Formats: sequence, C-alpha cells, structure tokens
Amino acid sequence: MFRSDDTHYTRNRCRTAYIKEQQHYCCRTLWSLGRLIPTLVREHRALLALHRIGVPVPEILHFEVEGDSARLVLAGMDDALPLDVALRTFPEAAEDILQRLAGIIRNMHAHGWNHGALYPTHVLVGPAPAFPISIIDAEKADRSPFHAADLDRLTRYLTLESPDLARWFETCYQDEVTDSPDTPLSPLV
Repeated sequence: MFRSDDTHYTRNRCRTAYIKEQQHYCCRTLWSLGRLIPTLVREHRALLALHRIGVPVPEILHFEVEGDSARLVLAGMDDALPLDVALRTFPEAAEDILQRLAGIIRNMHAHGWNHGALYPTHVLVGPAPAFPISIIDAEKADRSPFHAADLDRLTRYLTLESPDLARWFETCYQDEVTDSPDTPLSPLV
C-alpha cells in the first residue's frame, strides 16, 4: 500500500512525506542468503548504499519491519516533477538536467549499482533555478556489473523533444565514463 502527501513534522515545520507499507510482499536476495524478506528491506538497504556513494535519493525519515510487514517513510521533494515533465516544462534547462542526470547514473554504475527500474517517472527534478535531481523507487536496485539495462530502460521510455537531446544524454554519460579514473569497480558484496 502506498499513501502520499502525508505530513511529517520536524523542528516546527511541516513537510511532505511518502509512506510505503507492504504486507506479505517479499523477495529473496543473495545477501539475505535466500531467506524471504520484505521487499522494503531491500529498498531501505539500497537507499542507504546509494546515499553513501553520492546518489541523490529521498531522505529516510522512518523505517520499521515486523515479520513480513514493513513501513518506509521518505521525505518528499517539494514541487518536484518527473523527468519527462520537467524537460517539457523547462526546455531551456534540458541539457543541464540531462548532463547532471548522466553524471549521477554513471556514478551509481561506477560504484557497481544498478537501479533496476530506471524509468523517467523514477527520476524527480526539483524547481528552478537549481533543478535538484532525486532518484526514487529503488526497491529493485542491486549490485551488478550489467548497467546497459538501466540506460536502455530510461532512454526507451524517455520522451525527448529532439533526437539531439538523446544524443546529448548518451554523450554526457560516455564522457563521464572516459573522464572517470582508471580504477576498477568496487567488488560486489
């Protein structure tokens, strides 16, 4: 169950929070040694890891697990738009937004992480002039050296006003690859 627009009060200010609750929705992972765990445990673990490597993800406000049920409360991003909508709404900033997104994705991939469901709706872009970016819905994120599926999924579902913007995104991602230090990916854990 997913409820949005709940409020969370911190230090005398009110902010939007998203509550994700799941019951009897489990998965098996290698790191859990094949045991059934709530899928939100996997998402919580991924959000912590992505945050540690510098990928902008929502702030975790609360997390709890009881048996095969879990609740994850995440801070909302005020006035954020899905990537497609942001690019259409702010065409003058499209190149900058795509360049920064390419760097974020490349950083994630360079550290051995894949999002697993990188659709345009899972990339939020905040308001002008900074246009902050946040990657959301990381329940399928995992450690893997196979990154092509992330890029393919994003570019396949991303509606861009011009093919030049698609080439720009791919070029920015590749430039990040070429400019990155010649260090091997960190070992899979």
